[in-house]
Amino acid sequence: MSRALGYASHMRSALLPFLLSLVACQETEFSRLRASETFEQAPSNAVDILWVIDNSISMQNEQENVAAGFADFIAQLETTEMDFQLGVISSDMDATNGGAGVLLGNPPVLSKATTNYAESFRTRVRMGTGGSDKEKGLEAALTALSSPLADTRNLGFMRDDAMLNVVVLSDENDCSDGGAL
Repeated sequence: MSRALGYASHMRSALLPFLLSLVACQETEFSRLRASETFEQAPSNAVDILWVIDNSISMQNEQENVAAGFADFIAQLETTEMDFQLGVISSDMDATNGGAGVLLGNPPVLSKATTNYAESFRTRVRMGTGGSDKEKGLEAALTALSSPLADTRNLGFMRDDAMLNVVVLSDENDCSDGGAL
């Protein structure tokens, strides 16, 4: 305790001459530094939407609800005249899942140019409930959007000129752990 008091006393004695010099010196002036940075984002109507779907045992109803509501979602998206791409992955990142982070379906990327893209999306979202009970949606998204998958099996999903949106559908907290478990 006396050591702490000694330190505080030393700080006060060191600070006092500094404060007195500020009062004695009429020429010292303090001002707040202000900085401003401006970033302009080029307008773009391109958007890449990655859907991360929890495929654990409790997700059957949620998957069905998303599939059923997709018509409304896509109708709104189409009214904006956005150039969109859709990709779907599961939240299952278990070591036994050889497709962890891989976009589902063929073709893996859906767009307006894809025949029956709405039905293909609904099928992919209804992926079932046989996945891991350790939902790792954030880790799955990062895996899908990073090398090596972004440069190989998921190539073409992320476009340089597009905004990226990630939608995670889950009824549990995220268990992403960077592969620790």
